[in-house]
Amino acid sequence: MGGIYFHIPFCRRKCVYCNFFSVADLRSRARMVEAMAAELSFRAPGWKDCQLRTVYFGGGTPSLLSVRDIAFLLERAARCFSLSPQAEITLEANPEDITEEKARAWRSVGINRLSVGVQSFDDAALAFMGRRHSGSEAVRAVETLSQAGFSRISLDLIYGVPGRSDAALGREIETAVSLGVEHISAYALTREAGTAWDVGIARGRMSAADDEMASRQYFQVVDALERAGYSRYEVSNFARPGARSRHNSAYWSGAPYLGVGPSAHSFDGDRIRRWNVASVGRYLAGGTGGDVPFEQEVLSPRDRRNETVMTALRTGEGLVLDPFARQFGEDSFRRLLDDARPFLEAGQLEVVDGALRVTRAGWFFTDGISAGLFEVD
Repeated sequence: MGGIYFHIPFCRRKCVYCNFFSVADLRSRARMVEAMAAELSFRAPGWKDCQLRTVYFGGGTPSLLSVRDIAFLLERAARCFSLSPQAEITLEANPEDITEEKARAWRSVGINRLSVGVQSFDDAALAFMGRRHSGSEAVRAVETLSQAGFSRISLDLIYGVPGRSDAALGREIETAVSLGVEHISAYALTREAGTAWDVGIARGRMSAADDEMASRQYFQVVDALERAGYSRYEVSNFARPGARSRHNSAYWSGAPYLGVGPSAHSFDGDRIRRWNVASVGRYLAGGTGGDVPFEQEVLSPRDRRNETVMTALRTGEGLVLDPFARQFGEDSFRRLLDDARPFLEAGQLEVVDGALRVTRAGWFFTDGISAGLFEVD
């Protein structure tokens, strides 16, 4: 199995741009942890491959959990599956939650990788996004983790923030690099329906993003990080040698994974994708015995083929053509090449070492290029 994803659905406050499922009411944390452990026990027998290679605490804000809660869920995972001694165990944490005491405690219970939601080192940008920490607090948080012995640290950064100049973004990248972290994820600020930012834009109270600026700043991020020794191994992810996120890489390769918690998604590695109900109340009501409400879909061969195209083209390696042809057949392979021809001629796709890859000219448009290669009715 690729790994386990624990979705921790709690935040102290919702960021204006975020559309991930979370709630600001923390009173049900203890019940939620018990229900998630019960779900894990209930579902584990259905997984054939019990070798657990990664564990990822995402959310929401997983750093709001107590160390005891984190240890409890890790112990349940180790009881239900065979936890590899080399397993990558990641905790997402907000800078304001990181202290020396917590950092040491996280290490003591098995966390060996931290993903820190910095987003920006600029106080004005952080205020615009509704973040609770300051730029200086973010720097101190990363330094605290390093001093506690964590060598595997990833930072999230957001570019394309209205009002943020290229020069200001450049200073942010320099700050991130100076902290010596091994991994950086960089995302464009994206307007999602129903978020506070979306509503603010519609009512004329907040500024919208500029697509041209976002595209320009994306390449600014890529170039600056590559000069600093990071490789772009996925559209939004950059790592020093040997420091790729193993958990997320498993997603992109189509490996099976088990999602636990409200709104968490799972995939069996073949055809079945399921997702839990996105409701704390309904999850807790059905979760005392571990059998929580969920929906699922059975992917058709066409669905599986299109997902393979989409995820592979997001990676630096691209879509390796021979395995694709063997898995999906010659007809689908020929159609892929036919549909790729306009993008190849436009210089947005290339074939290198037997793989179809998005070129630099197409990087910012990867999702659109992938959609152009989908098989549809």
